[in-house]
Amino acid sequence: MDRGLKMATRLLDFTSGHDCEVHAENVNDALRQSEALLRYAAGADTRLILQLGSNVPDFDFDRPQFNAAIMNLVINARDAMPDGGVIQISTDLVTQPAFTGVNLEAYVQIRVQDDGTGMSASVMRRIIDPFFTTKAETGTGLGLPQVDAFVKQAGGFMRIDSAIGAGSVFDLFFPARASATPQ
Repeated sequence: MDRGLKMATRLLDFTSGHDCEVHAENVNDALRQSEALLRYAAGADTRLILQLGSNVPDFDFDRPQFNAAIMNLVINARDAMPDGGVIQISTDLVTQPAFTGVNLEAYVQIRVQDDGTGMSASVMRRIIDPFFTTKAETGTGLGLPQVDAFVKQAGGFMRIDSAIGAGSVFDLFFPARASATPQ
């Protein structure tokens, strides 16, 4: 019963989007402020490393949704490393091709990388499908779809790279302000 209630609550949170307070913030400040909680969530056997770029501009995002997205990625990384390991969170300002057209745009990149078990190609194809989980009874299958929805709501996109035995890399790209240019 509790699991069903948790799933229903998360689904409603996922679909509502009406409580968002989007404004320009510095992602490095947000990560520094949540660092202690992220370290706790990573667990005692996991080393969490922050590598925050010096040229990362502010961009528009909702802080609670951002914190939830990063926390979700850290918890998933921890769960993929049952014997401990390393989770690295880094930020940078990069140039990536836009969704459509050939223009290059500046993006704030947030990378969450682990040295865990990694994912097979079949899992990778479904990883952001709502209700798909690899965690049996403990997973709801809503965490990564929420991360994906948050990134898209902020005008960005997500890239995932993983292989069995090689860990996983989640890159989140958010449009930087027009005045920002990569160095």
